[in-house]
Amino acid sequence: MASRCSLLSCACLLLLVFPLDIRSSPGDVQIEMKNVRLHVDDGIILDVSRLHGIMVSRNAGAPPILDDQSSYILELQTAQMSMEMSSLQN
Repeated sequence: MASRCSLLSCACLLLLVFPLDIRSSPGDVQIEMKNVRLHVDDGIILDVSRLHGIMVSRNAGAPPILDDQSSYILELQTAQMSMEMSSLQN
């Protein structure tokens, strides 16, 4: 689990350093978050100051479902996030 958090932290850092120009397709949903505590997994909380990206459905032809984290992939364009040490330990 610790390696998963480290990987998530590194991925977030890379996305912040190298912002992507993301193009959406008709079934994708653009998403913007501000001041959100995102519960990624049990005991893992990501504090999102701001985020802009696209939710891409994992199921072709079906829209992504915000409440079902396994139904979409979040492609970040820009983000400012942090994580507490206790989340890194889980």
